[in-house]
Amino acid sequence: MHSVNYEGPDKYDVVFVLHYKDMATFDTIADKAAPVIAKAYGTPENRAAVGKLGEESAETVSSELVREIKLKP
Repeated sequence: MHSVNYEGPDKYDVVFVLHYKDMATFDTIADKAAPVIAKAYGTPENRAAVGKLGEESAETVSSELVREIKLKP
């Protein structure tokens, strides 16, 4: 992961990087994930409870959208 702002070697303890083949995939990911989430957790109440547990269990320190451009030689 590259950033224009160097924060030092201790910036991250854990980094999750998700790669999408293009921005259109990123834009439609919620629509594709909804049926999977519904099947895994069932009722809207269960989904809300799991979401609340996730919010209580984790802290987002920062979030960055990094775009990579590959030039053809």
